Amino acid sequence: IKDMHRQSGELGTFIALFDWACDCLANSDVPGREDTWQGTAGELMTLAEGEGAKVLIRGLSATEIGVGLTKLFLQGWSGLERVRGRSNRTEWRISKDGGDPI
Repeated sequence: IKDMHRQSGELGTFIALFDWACDCLANSDVPGREDTWQGTAGELMTLAEGEGAKVLIRGLSATEIGVGLTKLFLQGWSGLERVRGRSNRTEWRISKDGGDPI
C-alpha cells in the first residue's frame, strides 16, 4: 500500500507537469507558440525551470521526467505522443487539448 501511494503521488507530479505543458507550451494563444510542443524531457525540464513551473520538477532529473511521461503515454493519455527525434533521442509531442487517458 505504501508503494502504491508513493507511485500515485509521483504520477500526480507528472500529470501536473503535462497539464502545465498543455496550457503553456502547446498553446497558440501565447505569442510564438503553436498548438503542439515537441522536445526532449531535458528540454521540457529547462523550459519548466525558466517559465514558472520549477516547483513541478523540483528534485527530478530529465531521465525521471522521461520515465514519468512514458508512464502517462503507456496509460493512453490523449495529447501525448512519443516520437523518434534528433540523433535517435526520444522526443515528446504534447498537444494543447491533451488530458485524461483515452
